[in-house]
Amino acid sequence: MKKPIFKITIDKKEDQVQFVKGYLNNCLRCDEDWLFNFFDIKKNQYEILSENEKTELLQKIISKKYEENQSNFAKIKKELKQKIKQNYDLIIDEFERIFDVLYDGNQKYIIFLGVCPVCPRFLDWFCFNLCVTHSCAESFETMLHELTHFFWFDLFKKEFPNIDKTEYETPHLPWLVSEIVVDTILSNSQFKKFLVYKPSYDYFYETQIAGENLMKKVNKMYVECQSIKLFMHKVFDYLNTNKEFLKDLS
Repeated sequence: MKKPIFKITIDKKEDQVQFVKGYLNNCLRCDEDWLFNFFDIKKNQYEILSENEKTELLQKIISKKYEENQSNFAKIKKELKQKIKQNYDLIIDEFERIFDVLYDGNQKYIIFLGVCPVCPRFLDWFCFNLCVTHSCAESFETMLHELTHFFWFDLFKKEFPNIDKTEYETPHLPWLVSEIVVDTILSNSQFKKFLVYKPSYDYFYETQIAGENLMKKVNKMYVECQSIKLFMHKVFDYLNTNKEFLKDLS
């Protein structure tokens, strides 16, 4: 039986520029500093630039980052390729078990290595980004995180056919649910040994709903459910019912 292919490639600088520019604009709207600090950009100076000036600045910064990490690109690409090869059967078997599916043999996942620390996934194209400054272990965990999203939404669209795919992205509830359940799914699987950090966003672990910790509640639901489909419906209904507690999470 044909199995999926994982292709690792270095992302184009111009694509990284557009990613970073978009995320910096989000940081401006949310008054966040961390990404500006990562790229050593003065936020108050950046926000008064024209769009062309922002692009030109980012082109210089991204090009410099690529030059500084030239050896890292080769190192991480080689290490990650080897780690995928060593754990290939486990990756396939465990995701098939968790989601009660079989790969149809047509999947080809493209992993783009870049310098942006934000690592988005693109469901329609079966691809996602990784950051070259992260270790191989961190990158492998992120890969498992993103693969969980692909499987989750492939099942979700069948179970909730009336929900438009645009809601699979932030700030909508289906997106939020998918980010919350990643911890539970990975932590209750053989993938747990690969987890370097908590696989969901930090603030999820501090969220309380009606006096009960959100992540502990979701984990309990997962353990009690006898199928991934039942869990998907129960957790979505639970979070949909308690949306007022979630309004600040997305």
